[in-house]
Amino acid sequence: MRDADDLIIEIDIWAKPGAKVEKLAIADTGHLIVSTQSPPEDGKANAGIMKLVAKKFGVSKGSIELTSGQQSKFKKMAITFVFAHNKDSNYFLEKIKKALA
Repeated sequence: MRDADDLIIEIDIWAKPGAKVEKLAIADTGHLIVSTQSPPEDGKANAGIMKLVAKKFGVSKGSIELTSGQQSKFKKMAITFVFAHNKDSNYFLEKIKKALA
């Protein structure tokens, strides 16, 4: 159940499956580049991307929805940031800054 104070953002993703190193970066186009070691087969890369983004952004895997591009390198994800007593907007901003540093 979504709370009125929660924030949902949609992010353009450029997937790089089968990478040697898992990492996040920003492309000149504004896409979030997600490099995952997961192979591009049977949805494994999508699962790896969602797991990595969730970990780096400080949200649960259930807070991420792949809205388009299931079989493409270019995807869209909706991420729900759930604000709680110990997780406010500053908490999530710091997580995102650290993930992209």
